Amino acid sequence: MFNSCKKLYLQNVRLKIYAMLTLLCIAFLVIGCGEKDNQHLVNARLMIQQGKYKDSQGMAQIKSEFKSVIAKEPDNPEALCPLKAIEIIESGANLENQKKLIDEITSTINQLESQIKKLKAIDKDLMTDSDKKQLDKLTRKWYLTLEPTAMILTSDIAWINNVGEPSYNLLFESFKVYDPSIQNNIVKIFVELKSKTFDTLIKALQNEDEMVRRQALIALGKIKDDRAVGPIAKLLSDSDPGVKFYIPIALESIGGEKIIEPLHIALKDEMSQIRMSAADVIGRLKDQSAIPLLIERLADDNSYVKASATDALMKIGTPAIPSLIDVLQKKAENVALSPSDLIGDKIGNKYKKELSKRTALQVTIMSILGNMKDPIAIKPLLEAMKTQALPGATEDEKAFASSIRNGAVSALSSIGAPAVDGLIAILSNPNESETARVSSASALGTIGDKRAVVPLINALKDGNKNVRAISALSLGTLRDRRALIPLIDALNDSDIVVKTNSAASLGLMTDKTATQPLLKILVDKNEREKVRTTALDSLGLIKDTTTLEPILKILIDEYEKDGIRKSAATALRLMENPYPSEALIALLRGDMVYPIYMPEKGTVINWLKKEGDKGFIKNVTPIVEISRGKGKQELLAPASGDLIKIYTKNGEEAEKGALIGLIAFKDKKIKEEERSSVRNMASLALGKVKGDNAVPALTTSLDKDKNGAVRKNSASSLREIENAKARPALIKALEGDDSGVVRSECAYALGVGGLKHAENVPHLIKTLQKDKYESARVKAAWSLGELADKRAVEPMIKLLVEGRKKGEKEASAVINEIITALDKIAGPAVEPLLAVLKDKK
Repeated sequence: MFNSCKKLYLQNVRLKIYAMLTLLCIAFLVIGCGEKDNQHLVNARLMIQQGKYKDSQGMAQIKSEFKSVIAKEPDNPEALCPLKAIEIIESGANLENQKKLIDEITSTINQLESQIKKLKAIDKDLMTDSDKKQLDKLTRKWYLTLEPTAMILTSDIAWINNVGEPSYNLLFESFKVYDPSIQNNIVKIFVELKSKTFDTLIKALQNEDEMVRRQALIALGKIKDDRAVGPIAKLLSDSDPGVKFYIPIALESIGGEKIIEPLHIALKDEMSQIRMSAADVIGRLKDQSAIPLLIERLADDNSYVKASATDALMKIGTPAIPSLIDVLQKKAENVALSPSDLIGDKIGNKYKKELSKRTALQVTIMSILGNMKDPIAIKPLLEAMKTQALPGATEDEKAFASSIRNGAVSALSSIGAPAVDGLIAILSNPNESETARVSSASALGTIGDKRAVVPLINALKDGNKNVRAISALSLGTLRDRRALIPLIDALNDSDIVVKTNSAASLGLMTDKTATQPLLKILVDKNEREKVRTTALDSLGLIKDTTTLEPILKILIDEYEKDGIRKSAATALRLMENPYPSEALIALLRGDMVYPIYMPEKGTVINWLKKEGDKGFIKNVTPIVEISRGKGKQELLAPASGDLIKIYTKNGEEAEKGALIGLIAFKDKKIKEEERSSVRNMASLALGKVKGDNAVPALTTSLDKDKNGAVRKNSASSLREIENAKARPALIKALEGDDSGVVRSECAYALGVGGLKHAENVPHLIKTLQKDKYESARVKAAWSLGELADKRAVEPMIKLLVEGRKKGEKEASAVINEIITALDKIAGPAVEPLLAVLKDKK
């Protein structure tokens, strides 16, 4: 179902893009010719593109335009041939005259082709500038002669029925036009007249022009006559990749027993596209006789061929399982690898390369077996999971053995519930190898079956630390409350990996019962950094507001390592609570933040300074009056600076060690670049923490911070907050920041939520047109699509038609985003496009 939906989606996207490119082709036709060609010729071409030759009035107008051209240029094929085509399809046309006109058109086209071939035959190194210009001129003339002629001729089948075989050669000439709609129309004509055209199409398979051979092949496939299988199979030796590509498709369309052998041959073709296409067809046919060949293709060096072979075996399904298991049990030594893969290698390299390919093949086979979910594969997969390198093995051999074990774990996880009993048996058996038991614990966690909870809890007490560690991790993925207390107990394990995994799993369970045990780890500065950072990550996931204060203390502690402080900022970001906002803003400014602690349990009587006071606080001067029992005490400021936050207000109680306020101080002795990592983490956290003063702080940082990463994160956080007050700062940075990454983030932000505004459009257009940074242009195009403003249509179309600068093509990523944006704007796109065409004439 997923693949079908994906294919349908891609088809819809292609149709939309093709529709857009069709408009652009008209633009190219007019823009490319407007300055040089007779205006009558330009008018006639545009009317043909619009299909006006299909009604008598439009046909008369087109004929008039062409005759005006011929009056001045009697031999101009760009007017003569389309005019003759109109005369051929006109009702009441004389048969002899039709044949005569066909001969004349064919002769004219052949003369142009002959001249082009003569020039192409010249050695590139000997070709003069004059030759190149003449070649370009003739190629253009040939195309602009044939394309409108073919469009007219393929619009009606009556004249073809009337003329018969003489018309077929002219249709073959029309196949050479690089326009899928024209080619498809011709194919439809040949298919409709299949009883008359079959033999002619068979002969066309030998045509010297590859475009004719390709389209004849497609037509024969749609005719579905198995007499064509033999002639089509001979094309497997064709020199043109495009011709060969369509062979499996045509054979599939024909169907029947005769196509099997050619498809098997195609599976071994030197061209990867042919092997891929053949595998796709075989999969759809569910051809069981191709199973050994498909297994060989699983070792193909081309990833697309491997994917197609994999998909084909999946479609064949159950009949393929015995062969797949046989290869797995024989370690893929019964599969012939391509000799060319190993030619020229030294003995050691050859052994390593062959072992690598056979390992990869086994992993792929296990993946297929896992996705087939047939219980018959469980036993061989369990055996593969026990794979170990032999004593004295090289590092490469150990790595390959590990790959096979991992592949088996993944496959068993895909099979799911039916594999649980076997995995539990291995995990619970102390006589099994460590690698097998560890792998079993890992697979049980991935499967998520509740039957595994108790065995995994028991494994937390296992004598092997690696078994304990993976079991702890798997219990986190199961998220079963029965594991809560055992995991908390495992925080006291002697092994750091077990402790770390237990802490991580408690975070995944998001149960506040784990808050205090995790806090105990966090505040223990003697604990390993990895364990403490994991505890912080988990506390962020649990989102217990009681942890805001201790995490903030870690964040502002200048004696903590950067890794710990970064994890604290990440945890506060995850909690999305404004409690630490003022501290983060101060850190973003580059300030040091000092805590004011309650020395003993007591009550705040009176703050001697107001929150937000700047420059009034001096070191070791009274800042707040508190009461402890019957006594009173004035607390002294821990540093000079600004009182940025009061957490415990007048009359409120606080416990011993509680954080009751914050002072911010800028140490001028510390250089700005030394604090960039702190500012970086603060700027990112504010996007989710928010707070009343977050937007002004972030806009100031975006404007003035010297570190590009900090500015980029500031723009990102402003995007997340979506406050319209940030727009001026984002626009300023979009047009003036010297970092492309920052400009890209600003362009992205201006198309999001509350930051959207019509005033953004001119600035985004300017970025799309002039910014040197590709990502900034991509994001500008995306935002313009989100804004859906008509003013963006014409500039985007001009970029598609003309490119960024003269001779410089736009990047494909930008083109794709522009096409998507134009598709979103949809209706408004047509009128400006016509205006572009009019201006260019």
